[in-house]
Amino acid sequence: MKVDLAFEDGQLLPMLGGIRVIHTPGHTEGSSCLYVQEKKLLIVGDALQYRFRRLGFPYRWTTKNPKQARESIQKLVPHDFELICSSHFPPVRRNARPSLLRLAQRGASVHTEGQEQGQVRPGFAKGAGDPYMEPGTPA
Repeated sequence: MKVDLAFEDGQLLPMLGGIRVIHTPGHTEGSSCLYVQEKKLLIVGDALQYRFRRLGFPYRWTTKNPKQARESIQKLVPHDFELICSSHFPPVRRNARPSLLRLAQRGASVHTEGQEQGQVRPGFAKGAGDPYMEPGTPA
């Protein structure tokens, strides 16, 4: 596959007022998130998932290094955002940053032998609400 634009951790890409690259290995070795400060937007790709109205870590069976994936989330904490967009799930529009903070805190406190071996189910942070459902939309 041809690479159109190579980037590094911390690099500021010159588009949309500046897009910060945040290397978040774990799901894959090259996993990266993109932070668009001007839009208060965090694009997480496969680094996070939003299921059952909860923000969570990627599935352990599709993640190369679950422990590293949990640790990488800490790199997202300092950024100021209101919206999280991922690859396969709806966006988190309400309580995005508080939900990530809770998830990061949980990830930092979970360091069990079973988790390192991929035996612990992915965690979710309560409180993200139901941000992607429009009024009148069936659940």
